[in-house]
Amino acid sequence: EEITNGDLREIVNKAFGGGSFVDGVVNVRRLSSSNDNDNEKKKKKAKRNENVFVSELFGGPTFCFKDIGMRLVVNILSHFSSSTPTTLLVATTGDTGPAAVRAVSDAQNPNLSILVHYPKGQISDFQRKQLTTVCSDSVEVVTFEGGGDDMDLPIKNILASSSSSSSSFE
Repeated sequence: EEITNGDLREIVNKAFGGGSFVDGVVNVRRLSSSNDNDNEKKKKKAKRNENVFVSELFGGPTFCFKDIGMRLVVNILSHFSSSTPTTLLVATTGDTGPAAVRAVSDAQNPNLSILVHYPKGQISDFQRKQLTTVCSDSVEVVTFEGGGDDMDLPIKNILASSSSSSSSFE
């Protein structure tokens, strides 16, 4: 299934608009160029930078750059999960988990859920609170003993077994 231009516009607006980011938008600015056009070196630099843009990536709901990609990906998944239940399985030791949890929660799609694992005592209190204080039926967060890499094999096994059978997990 393809995403129509109209649907893509709606997905992007939902991901990045409506107060999701500071000032309601992802801040993108043209790289500053000097107003001093008397200097030939500055003129060349200004010309070189005229199509260079920068974005502030900390203005999202979890204050990390991963909000940018996660919100778009989750809203695309939500679009394709309108009739089929989909569960994201995440293990995190940092910013990925909170960004994913917030994006799924904000998507408000009853067919889209997330199960997040994080190692007990190995993420910041701020990140733990971002994970554990979300009020959403679509979000489940659990801790495990061990390090961040200790969930790689169990998740790989779950994904391998779910792709070889038609059953899903909840």
